[in-house]
Amino acid sequence: GAGTLDGLDSALTINGRAQTQIADLSRLSDLTGHPLEGSLSANISGQAELLTGAFDMLFKAAATDLAVGIPEADRALRGESTLNVSVLRDQSGMTLRDAKVVTSGAEVQAAGRVATDNSDLTYSASLKNLGDFGFNSSFKRGSKTPQ
Repeated sequence: GAGTLDGLDSALTINGRAQTQIADLSRLSDLTGHPLEGSLSANISGQAELLTGAFDMLFKAAATDLAVGIPEADRALRGESTLNVSVLRDQSGMTLRDAKVVTSGAEVQAAGRVATDNSDLTYSASLKNLGDFGFNSSFKRGSKTPQ
């Protein structure tokens, strides 16, 4: 990683980027209190104003064969997974430009704005196989209850 600290006479702005690669997430199991498996590569870049709380960040992560000790989640996380988030926070609120998670079993995307007097977030989510989440084949497309 690398970074700079500017604006000692104003907002105290940090500009930077950092990367990490964790080949074996199981080493973090004790820290999180959950059994973890898989590998992770992550990058964050952007700037933050320490005195105002404003920031502009981009976070990207890629993982392989994640497992968290919850069978339904583990099935959805097997294989390759990605996370991309772009977010801006300023005096008018927070803008989630895009947040997207893609795994072998699911895809979730969100975007929008959160502010004190006006918030508007949109999202979409899809599951590739309901059986991975404990639902059986008695559910019919478009139905909310078993048939």
